Amino acid sequence: MLRICCLLLMAGLLLGIATSGFSEEYFRDGSKIDIQWYETDEGNILFEKVCFNYENNERKLEQCRREAEDYFKEECAFFKKKIKNTHQKYRHIYFPDRAKFCKAAESYEP
Repeated sequence: MLRICCLLLMAGLLLGIATSGFSEEYFRDGSKIDIQWYETDEGNILFEKVCFNYENNERKLEQCRREAEDYFKEECAFFKKKIKNTHQKYRHIYFPDRAKFCKAAESYEP
């Protein structure tokens, strides 16, 4: 267990932080799609590592990556609206998430 933890920690240091989001879609087997990705230290999504948690299942990986494209667009719209509806004093809190998801929404291709 400790060995796995250390390997994951080392991988995290090399790749950045692993993050996830849940799609409202499901795989054919009924399981919910868990979209996971790595981020750089600057908070940018590493596109080549989107859905890394399905790398051993090509069919699920493909479907997850397609769903990730929609997920990033939805999150971009959510944070744009959140900023618009938040008091000016607190808007800055959401700027990094808006930047991350809107950049991904514009640039990510499954």
